[in-house]
Amino acid sequence: DKSGFEEEVEVFCDGGRIKVIIPSWQENISPKIQCYMERKKKWEEIRFDGKSQCVEEMKVFVERCRTGKGGPPNAVDGYRVDQIIHDANLSHQKNKKIPIKFKF
Repeated sequence: DKSGFEEEVEVFCDGGRIKVIIPSWQENISPKIQCYMERKKKWEEIRFDGKSQCVEEMKVFVERCRTGKGGPPNAVDGYRVDQIIHDANLSHQKNKKIPIKFKF
């Protein structure tokens, strides 16, 4: 694997664990799923074809612009939610209204 950050989500249950590993958006590194089955006492790994997440996201964006159709929530929506949460916390701390200014 190349250097960079990865995002991981891990779920624990009685029968084992499953871990989804999503690589950095800057690389063509394939996402993978690691699964530990308690009855087998071993890890198994599933890999997917590596694609540039930025290139794939841009293709979807261009297609939405071409067709005029909106899409499912994306990273920008997440940034907006982060901004709202930040401004709400700031409003509470300062005990005054804080305007929400989207920078996107």
